[in-house]
Amino acid sequence: GYEALLTEIERVRRHGFRPGELERAKARVLNAYDQMAAEAEKTDSVTHATEIVRVFLTHEPMPGIAYENELAHRYVPELTVDELNTWADDWMRDRSRVVTVIMPAREGLAVPTDTDLAEIEARVAAADIPAPPEEAETGDILAALPEPGPVQATDEQYVDGLQFTGWTLANGVHVWFRETDFKQDEVRMRAFAPGGLATASEEDYVSASLAPEVVHRSGFGELDADGLSRWLAGHTVSVSHGLNENVRVASASTAPADLERTLQLVHAGFTAPRLDERGLELTRKQHVEQLRNREQDPNTAFYDAYTALLWPDDPRRQPWTVDTLDALSLERATAAWDRWMTDATGWTFVFVGNLPDDFQPLVERYLGSLPTGGEGFAVADRGVRPKAGQLEQTVRKGLDPKARVRLEYHGDFADNTFQRRNWLQGMGDVLAVLLREDLREERGGVYGVSVQTNAWIEPWSNYQVSIQFMCDPARVDELVAATTDIVAAFRTEGPAPEHVARVREQNRRSHQEDVRSNDFWLSAFAWALQYGQDPKEILAWDQRNDGLTADSVRAMAKELLVDQNRVKVVLMPAEATAQGEGAEGAEEHPQAH
Repeated sequence: GYEALLTEIERVRRHGFRPGELERAKARVLNAYDQMAAEAEKTDSVTHATEIVRVFLTHEPMPGIAYENELAHRYVPELTVDELNTWADDWMRDRSRVVTVIMPAREGLAVPTDTDLAEIEARVAAADIPAPPEEAETGDILAALPEPGPVQATDEQYVDGLQFTGWTLANGVHVWFRETDFKQDEVRMRAFAPGGLATASEEDYVSASLAPEVVHRSGFGELDADGLSRWLAGHTVSVSHGLNENVRVASASTAPADLERTLQLVHAGFTAPRLDERGLELTRKQHVEQLRNREQDPNTAFYDAYTALLWPDDPRRQPWTVDTLDALSLERATAAWDRWMTDATGWTFVFVGNLPDDFQPLVERYLGSLPTGGEGFAVADRGVRPKAGQLEQTVRKGLDPKARVRLEYHGDFADNTFQRRNWLQGMGDVLAVLLREDLREERGGVYGVSVQTNAWIEPWSNYQVSIQFMCDPARVDELVAATTDIVAAFRTEGPAPEHVARVREQNRRSHQEDVRSNDFWLSAFAWALQYGQDPKEILAWDQRNDGLTADSVRAMAKELLVDQNRVKVVLMPAEATAQGEGAEGAEEHPQAH
């Protein structure tokens, strides 16, 4: 890696940058200034405050973004390749080079010495490094513009209150949109359809899981990965795809001026994906590096132990190893993408943001022309469920003198409504207050404590309440006992009304911020549509929050915080602990009680 880095630096010093590289860099800089200028009236206070701090501490001038943008557009276009190469030659000399290497302490892994690094530098300096080839001209992502598929029907059932309008396009694709002024230079999109990895065979599972990564490292339409990078330079375009257990998704974030380019990329994902050996090998190499080092992280052993406890019979939830990647196949990844991501039957697209004037014709051209006609997919249930009972495990790994604790309750979640999900979250928030007051403020025993709640609808309705904290290893038993006592009292007696009132007010303030963001409306509306919920319930949030009382919290706790389905995982250091245990008896691998 170091040799490759030095080689590219030396290539620039000897041969200079190419004109296309400079032009793309200019476009990125000017695009960034344009974005800041467009959002000048929407910039948050923290950004302004940190700039003012820099004015006093580093004497940075602060003429305002409008003037800075004017300067950028005046001077950036004038920069030439010759000027840039002169600067690069002066700035990248080795007279002030500092090299720092940080590596995992792994048996069999050689740590390079300063002599080794110096030899690499000398080898690169003496090497024959050719100039980079001339850049090929970057064409368009689509070979030809598709024929539009016009709007066939308009749905206005969510216009009042939610301000969402729906279209059904000629190919059956559904589109919902809401125009906002929260940000002047932002449009966000989320698309989804049922179906996914639940119906993949065991032989196909690894390749199907990684197919979106292979595609994005290969390219789309007429452009390979390098050409796509050049095509996107200077534009605000971000598109991602996901192939999950029971839903297929595509997400995008863009500027209004770049919406057409974004939709072209989305269209190419359905009609002209490129999966090639280069994209496959890049994906494989990245995951190999991640997997080689994951076992050195004590937290990895902690979460692996939790997964093995809760899902012992589900091979798909077990941790991957380097050998797992032997199953990655270009043929299988291509087949998975073709099966799930190339037919738009059953897909719904949701847009929120500052929509451009030509929004409808763009949607009609690039989404209304997507191929449809397949049978679509339904939600599939593999029938795998978490293991019941009280499950406990202690993991000994790492040298840090601290412990990590996870105490979790889980089970089926009846009547999975907006109201019950809000109360579940409220219950977790109130419990977090009680735990923080006891474990941290009264006992001084934890660095922090969190309570996370989740509720899922597919493939079956279930919930999870997870309590986590870090502490001194010598106090694990004390603090776990205190936590279970608090939970027991919480379940039987419930919280004090003032605790619930505090959470209600905190939630209200957070919600007031949420409703002024595109992310909130996109996520909430798309989620409701995806899971067959009534989107109008989004508007009843205040009533649901007001309904959070000591009685409703106690009822939820009595129902859900039950010991019949409880998981406890503790991470302890492998070396001697404050309890007097010696390293000789420490175990490197998870050991069940």
